[in-house]
Formats: sequence, C-alpha cells, structure tokens
Amino acid sequence: MNEENVKSIIALQRINNHLLVLIDSKKNTENISLKQILDLVYEPYEKIENNYRHNHSFFNQYQMISSLYTYIVLPKETFFNSIPENTLTNSLIDAWGINKIIPSCELKYFIRRVRNAVSHGNIEFTEKLEFTFTDINPKNKEDKFQIKLSGEQLLKFTRALAYWCLTQDIDLKNLEEST
Repeated sequence: MNEENVKSIIALQRINNHLLVLIDSKKNTENISLKQILDLVYEPYEKIENNYRHNHSFFNQYQMISSLYTYIVLPKETFFNSIPENTLTNSLIDAWGINKIIPSCELKYFIRRVRNAVSHGNIEFTEKLEFTFTDINPKNKEDKFQIKLSGEQLLKFTRALAYWCLTQDIDLKNLEEST
C-alpha cells in the first residue's frame, strides 16, 4: 500500500470512530434521526470539502482493509491451531467465499498467507472492492502467494471466518441465523 492509501485508511478510521462516539453520546436521546447524527459526523469534514457526505461511503475498500486486521490477523494468532487439518478451500461450502479459488489449497495455508499479506501491507485494491493479497517468503523469493478476491468473496470469507472463530463450526450450519 502506498502512503496515500494508508492516509485514507487512517482518515476513514477517524470518521468511523467519530460516528461511533456520536452514536454512543446520542443513544439515549429520544427523537434523533440518522440524518441528524450524520450531520454531526460530516460537519467538520464539510468545512474542508464541500459535499463531503456525497463523496464518502462508510463501507469502502479502506474500511475493509482496516477490518482485515480483526478478521484475519487476530484469529490467525489465536485460533490458527484449531483449524481442522487437511481442509481444502474447494471442500468448503459457498458461504466461505473461497471454495472456487484456483488452485485450491489448505485453509490453514490460505489464512496464513493472506494474514502475512495483511500484516505487511501487501494488498492492492480497487474502488470496485477487488483485493489482491501478495505474500512473498523473505527466505525464498520464489515462494510467492498471490490471490485476487472480489469484495463479495472477501466479505463472505471474513464473515465465515469470524463465525468459525466463535463457534468452531467449519460447516457454518447456523451462520444465517446468527447474523
């Protein structure tokens, strides 16, 4: 990621945190609308850029990158050893979002390599929410992992991984009921 992308992620995180603080501060206020809350969120930014709210989306590529630390890095560090051995990505149900990646690989391998890409900032993305993760083994430059996921695939994967971390249910039997 380049410096501009990192700045955008930081700015987005500030805005999202500001929104959450405002929601907390107004949660006991009767008769407050979402528009009133958003007016409070956007007010400082619209002093700098006119129509900021029309050019800003809370869910975008920067928000997703920011969330990947929670979705992929932290679970890898705490739940990695619990992932069932020999679980291939092509054996997972569609709700995982990675069952059609080519070539198929072990889920543990996939998570480890994506985690490395996230941790080292080796992610490229587009405004259309397409993400490319690259992990190059520093001890063997020929050992390169690269995967491109659509926003939909990445959302499914992070949702499934979060559900698995909470339930240890690799088949995601009650995923729809839980969200």
